[in-house]
Amino acid sequence: MTYGSAYTVYENFVIGRQLMMAEIVKGEQNHLESDLDDWRRRRRYAWFFIAVGALLFLIGPMATRPMYSLLGMLTIAVAAMVLKRVRTEMNVLGAGLAGEEAAILAFSELPSGYTVYSNLVVEWDGKSSQIDHVIVAPHGVFVVETKNIVGTIVGQTEESDWIQYKTTASGHTYEKRVYSPLKQVGTHVYRLAERLKEEGVRVWVQGIVYFSNPDVHLDVDGDSRMPMFLVSQGGAEKLLDYVENYEGKELSKDERRRIDRVLRESMFDPD
Repeated sequence: MTYGSAYTVYENFVIGRQLMMAEIVKGEQNHLESDLDDWRRRRRYAWFFIAVGALLFLIGPMATRPMYSLLGMLTIAVAAMVLKRVRTEMNVLGAGLAGEEAAILAFSELPSGYTVYSNLVVEWDGKSSQIDHVIVAPHGVFVVETKNIVGTIVGQTEESDWIQYKTTASGHTYEKRVYSPLKQVGTHVYRLAERLKEEGVRVWVQGIVYFSNPDVHLDVDGDSRMPMFLVSQGGAEKLLDYVENYEGKELSKDERRRIDRVLRESMFDPD
């Protein structure tokens, strides 16, 4: 087989593979990317003030102005604390972005006829929901909240606040209160369902929580209509199986057209 014919076979394989996969529709900008840009800007400011502080510290002795050196040291100290906070926030946001990208890659394995919308802001009744993913299947609509958190998560399904326990590299364990992703996705489901009703689409919207980080453990008691999947327990495959085998109402072409319009409008950035 010649190089040209081999490339043609490969190209046809790729095209065929794409035709068998779900359609992926991304919003203009992920809210995490926007937040990350803000923290990058703060990092630049922090380094600028560190440079200014160093300059003041060096000028002090030369100008026989000890206060300059003192002010420079103070500026460096404050800027260094800000920089430490910036690095922490950027690591968290970066991990969140990586988790969402991994989720999109997994969702793309859904067959043709499925559409995955990512990075939406759905508005209803004067309030808005930032939604990670909406999967529209031939037989239903699914809102997926992706979490890339680590540690042990303890809570009750009916409670609004859960506790996250994390252990540092030095062995120190600390806890942090986090908002229940079940409550979060429940709010998203409600607002999207109400927004679709405004367009004449009355369809059940099913919520799902997907933990995309392998270093998370759940210790959550209680029953919930919204399933939770962990990537460390084959969550990606189980989530896709859940969506594909979900027993919902078949959507008409008109309903899918209206749903598509609402979701694409929710990706538009008015700014």
